[in-house]
Amino acid sequence: MILVRYLVKDIFSHTLSVSLIFLFITFSSRSIQYLEEVVKGNLDSEAVIWLILLRIPEFLEIIIPFSFFIAILLVIGRLYSEGEYVIFQQNGLSTLNISKILVSIGLLLGLILLSINYLLSPLANKQLLEIKAEKNLYQKINLIRPGYFTKVQEDTLFYVNDKDNKNMSNLFIHISTKETEETIIFAEKGEINAQQLKLINGTSFSENESSSQRLSFDELYLSFSDISVEAQESFEFRTSWELLLFLMISGVIALLLSEIQPRESRYKNLIPSLIIYIIYFGLFLFTKESQENLASWYIHIPFLLLAIYLFIKKRAWYT
Repeated sequence: MILVRYLVKDIFSHTLSVSLIFLFITFSSRSIQYLEEVVKGNLDSEAVIWLILLRIPEFLEIIIPFSFFIAILLVIGRLYSEGEYVIFQQNGLSTLNISKILVSIGLLLGLILLSINYLLSPLANKQLLEIKAEKNLYQKINLIRPGYFTKVQEDTLFYVNDKDNKNMSNLFIHISTKETEETIIFAEKGEINAQQLKLINGTSFSENESSSQRLSFDELYLSFSDISVEAQESFEFRTSWELLLFLMISGVIALLLSEIQPRESRYKNLIPSLIIYIIYFGLFLFTKESQENLASWYIHIPFLLLAIYLFIKKRAWYT
């Protein structure tokens, strides 16, 4: 049907436009934050673009539902304002029928989001953890001042003669692994290699209550990061099937709150609708972190009841 295609196209185009605007704003904001870290020496400049790109699945999980909600308010508000909504009604498209179309669109967007998250998020998250681990190492190495003893973490003491960004020379490292164990390392050179510190041409002395050990090495890798990449490989950004329910309910609420009189501004109900959305989405995100599985489902009930109330109030199955 021509009117259905017209409505669907308008909803998708507005959703895409709003999403691109907010993605640009998000990218700009994040870029500034990460570039500040580069200036401080806490992050490699090459990692900035990857940090932003790898967080796209996480950004989309927030941006697309919001863009879909805004798109419905703008499109349906315009149809009411310009008197086009009457044409839909005269051709058998009641508010109930339009809500079914919007629920289908919300379901499709939700499935796209789920696919992106479940396919890309595990890989993206692993890469993010590696970059964060490298950032953590940079921050600790930046604490080191040539010619001074520096404690980079609770059990590790550093001394270097010279340091230039990623490279150091004539290193002394003292590591206390336990109360009765300690390790002393001398190395000619040291450089940051991914999430580890690479030591070149040196000697390691280890001692505990029962034994001592001396080891010469050409290369030795030390890790000072508090972030364990291996321990969190299976972590995924939590985009549950509840997101589908959220998109469908919020879409119906947006439709029912879009009603205005002809020639009124289509932005008339924008602020009250956004307040309801922010409350709903905020609670949705909050309950997703809850350990109680049922808690995240309960939050949809009052907003589902709100949608039903608005349906009854507006007699949406007739108009």
